[in-house]
Order: sequence, then structure tokens, then C-alpha cells
Amino acid sequence: MFPMLNEAEATESEIAIIALFGRKDLGTGCLRNFTDGGEGQRGLIHTTEAKAKMSQAHQGHPSYITREGVEKMRQTKLAKGTLRGNHNALGTKRTEAQRLAISEQLKRTWASHPERREKTRLEMMGNKHAKGAIA
Repeated sequence: MFPMLNEAEATESEIAIIALFGRKDLGTGCLRNFTDGGEGQRGLIHTTEAKAKMSQAHQGHPSYITREGVEKMRQTKLAKGTLRGNHNALGTKRTEAQRLAISEQLKRTWASHPERREKTRLEMMGNKHAKGAIA
């Protein structure tokens, strides 16, 4: 990674690197660039018409999924009983029993044991045999 202070520096660096390594299309090197650098389309904002054209072009692509397709998949998962919601379970209502079980599980983690915390702290400092470390 080459951090640059501004866009002009980045453009100069790009041109220099392409010149140094050479372009494959010209037979001068290994890079796959089709220009000598610096001609990028920074800040390009597509027009509404261009966006509509791109959308239309992608509709035949196998990875294109319509809203209807998403709803159909959701209904299929609901019917099978496999709809799980999002990964982090935002908005999930847990029963009191579930909350107690989670609480008990968290109490058994290393964070709730001062001795384990201290041992981990010492190990992370690279001092496995420090005074007070637990074997």
C-alpha cells in the first residue's frame, strides 16, 4: 500500500509504477493496465438514464434477483420452517428461560474468572512465567 497525501501524488505514483513494471498489452511488462495511468474517472456520477440501462442489462443475468424472487424465497423458507431472520437476531424476543441460559453460559467464560483474565493478560504481555501466573 502506498499512502498519498493528495490525488495529484497518487496519480504521479500510479504513472511511475506502471512505467516501472510495464504493460502486458504493449509487451513491456506484467501489468494489465490499458493506459499509462492517471486517466481514471474519479467522481463519476451515473445519470438516471445510464442507471436504468445498466439495470436493464443485468436483468437477464443469472445473479439478478427481483423483489418478487426474494419474497418467493422467503415464503418457501417460512413454509419449510427454516426462516431464521438476520444473523445478529436484532429484534428477537427471548423467553425468560432463554435469557437465563445465555446468562449462565456467559458466566462460564474466561472473562468472568479473575484468575483466567490475569493469566491471559500475562501471556499477551509475553510473560508466561510471571509471578502470580496460573499453570
